[in-house]
Amino acid sequence: MTPADYLAWILKIALLVHDAHGFTRPMPASMASAIADVTSDRDEAAVLVVLAFRESSYRDGAKGDYWADADGVVRAHSCGAWQTPCSVTPIGDVKRQAAIALGIYRRSATLCPSHPLAIYSAGNCASLAGRRISNARIAEASALAAVSP
Repeated sequence: MTPADYLAWILKIALLVHDAHGFTRPMPASMASAIADVTSDRDEAAVLVVLAFRESSYRDGAKGDYWADADGVVRAHSCGAWQTPCSVTPIGDVKRQAAIALGIYRRSATLCPSHPLAIYSAGNCASLAGRRISNARIAEASALAAVSP
């Protein structure tokens, strides 16, 4: 598959992801390009597509999981399209966000091979919620990875 075909395939599968009401939204071309640049295969690309939709609806400036620090200041714990830690996530640099998310996914998959997104989703392999989220997102990504270009 040529780089242009890979990018077109990512944009195609991104439109197949929808919320519980059947709504979807187009992925920005810059986000699809970032996924194409950092991934090594269709399986990884599909995982990043699913994560970007589920975590931020393809918005690279999203912030979530707010908490109050010891001084009572409310801060965002996760940022960007893939809701990675704000301390390392550069808002506005979608390629770097994709690379960070891919690194966290790879680490999670290495440490929890039977639930490859458990750490990404819940911080550890033992979390039942993390396992459920992992199973659902990996199944969704596997279906997308099987879509022909």
